[in-house]
Amino acid sequence: MESLKIKKNESYISRKCRTHRRSQKMNDICLGFSIEAFNGIAKDPSFEESMTTYDVCEKIVKVRTLKLEKSSYATLLSSSPPSTTEKFEMGIANCFVSHAWKYPFLVLLEAMRHDATKNPGVLYWLDICAINQHRTEELPESFWHNAFLNAVGSIGRTLLILYPWTNPIPLTRSWCLWEIFATVSTKSKLTIVIPPQEREKFTKSLSEEFEDLMRLVGEVDVRKSTAYVMSFFHLPYNKITLKSHPHHSLQSNTKVLNSHFVMSFFHLPYNKISLKSHSHHSLQSNTKVLNSHFVLEHRYFAKDRKRIFAAIESHKSIKMDDLNMIVMGELRRWLIFEGLKCLTKHWPSSSSLPLPSSIFKEMNENKTEEIDDHSTKKNLSNTQLIRLSNQVSRLLLEFTKYDVALDLLECAVKFGEENAKDVEEYGEEMQNVSNFLCWLLIDRSRYQRAMSLLKKHFERNKLKLGWNHDVTLQCTAHLLRCFHETGKLEAALSVGEEALSNSTLSDSNVRILELKFCVGKLLIDMSRLSEAKTYLEEAMLGCEKLGVKRHWIKMSSEAFLGKILMEQNDFDKAENTIRNALRECRIARGEDHKITLYAKSFLCRLLVVSSGKSSEINSILPRCLADCVRLLGRTHWLSIYCRDTQEMRIKTTSSSSSSSSSSRKEGSTTSTSS
Repeated sequence: MESLKIKKNESYISRKCRTHRRSQKMNDICLGFSIEAFNGIAKDPSFEESMTTYDVCEKIVKVRTLKLEKSSYATLLSSSPPSTTEKFEMGIANCFVSHAWKYPFLVLLEAMRHDATKNPGVLYWLDICAINQHRTEELPESFWHNAFLNAVGSIGRTLLILYPWTNPIPLTRSWCLWEIFATVSTKSKLTIVIPPQEREKFTKSLSEEFEDLMRLVGEVDVRKSTAYVMSFFHLPYNKITLKSHPHHSLQSNTKVLNSHFVMSFFHLPYNKISLKSHSHHSLQSNTKVLNSHFVLEHRYFAKDRKRIFAAIESHKSIKMDDLNMIVMGELRRWLIFEGLKCLTKHWPSSSSLPLPSSIFKEMNENKTEEIDDHSTKKNLSNTQLIRLSNQVSRLLLEFTKYDVALDLLECAVKFGEENAKDVEEYGEEMQNVSNFLCWLLIDRSRYQRAMSLLKKHFERNKLKLGWNHDVTLQCTAHLLRCFHETGKLEAALSVGEEALSNSTLSDSNVRILELKFCVGKLLIDMSRLSEAKTYLEEAMLGCEKLGVKRHWIKMSSEAFLGKILMEQNDFDKAENTIRNALRECRIARGEDHKITLYAKSFLCRLLVVSSGKSSEINSILPRCLADCVRLLGRTHWLSIYCRDTQEMRIKTTSSSSSSSSSSRKEGSTTSTSS
């Protein structure tokens, strides 16, 4: 066995390792190892390629450390490492690895290897190695509240591994979210990486499957995270049907159990559960054995989850909703950088039309630590390049980078026009780009340019593509908005109703839901509130069927539904509706997004006309007006709406001041007469 290469703090490590055998203290947990130490786990004789991190912990880490007084794997590595372990370095960790135990261990290892190639000298903290897995229940509450938080802060960098790309497990696990919380609250560096196996899927999502990105953004909710699969199995005895007949063996009973609990997630072998298959042992006794095993697991993991949430809530400045916003903020920043990096990587250097400078400026502002993906650059066709530009623009639009998105769309349109041999060559892709360009032009109050583009394509799309095509319905929604915001309400309603009556798509189709929202918003300004309410409620219901928690249509519809309730003088219900929409918007899209500004503007108006909560109005109204003007322009209807609210507030304040002044004068006159 090769000798270890110990870093200069050797005496510190050996001293701590002796302590480690007796108990696990905070300083011991900061021990880190180079990637070679973890490569040794994959070479263990018991290792199998299909193993998850949970399997590795149970079948390798715990087994190998049994003889060493049930210590941690870190102690084993530092005193008598297994013969399969390569030459490695160890010392105080400088990279905390945040991952989920459901990962295949090789996915975790590959992500760490790629990080190590970019960061020579990195020493990883990995929980299955650093923490004594035999004695995790003995750690006191203060460990999670203070020691663990401080340990993450002292390490200084967290490597968050997102896998699988389309539904990252760490964003559904309270442990991983707690680790993100610890990273951000201690102002440590957060590095988000995709394992190499998922890189191609991510690029495909960027260029073709935009809804995957939005689903990722929409479904993070710390309150609904789990400590493990068992956390939400509140299962009474009578919910499990086991066969207690003597001819039904232990194996058949366990198969019933597996099918019920979807055991592929828990990886529990048959022989771990002692069910009694003898005829004298009834169904009830079998079920009690089952419950005694799984209820204990449930209680333990539920306790973990409760402990984590209590630690977050006890923090002085960061609460649960703040953590949601922190996680989503980091995710947004990372997505923008990755999207722009992918675009600049594939944009042809031979093109006479370079990417706008705002793209590179935005990349620098959102720059994250880049991990080499070692993927070869694939030459994209012009059609694929236009599609990628469109999707990255949508990403920028969703995250309030309006001017950068506008620059990119203008560039994509010019690129298509310059490289197309005829008008039809990039027909549908160019239409998608043109539609989103119109959306942004309307947002920037550039109605004339938007209208010229829409009129150019609208009639052609109806005839050539039909009412059921995405491009036609998008074009219709933008034309409706353009008519609406320029005061042509009847023309806008006519366009919307024509599309909804002629399309045969289902009520949960995204484009139909978008049209329903636009028509509902229009009907509010036409004072047809009951009809508007119906359209908005249908749009929200359709979004729930899509399975995307924070879809922009749902959040927008909820905000405008609150506006209707306010105008119907149902102030309490309106306030609850608007505040809920505001909370969801802040988490999913951030403070500067247009939907967040909708909800904030409506809340300001509601507080002015109903409760008169002066302190809250004074804190949010000036900021809301400034944000609307900064992001949407002074002439945008939402900026005008906020200014009207401010004037109402001034009048209300002055009238109340006048009345109180009159009361004081009357009181003074009365006392003088007396």
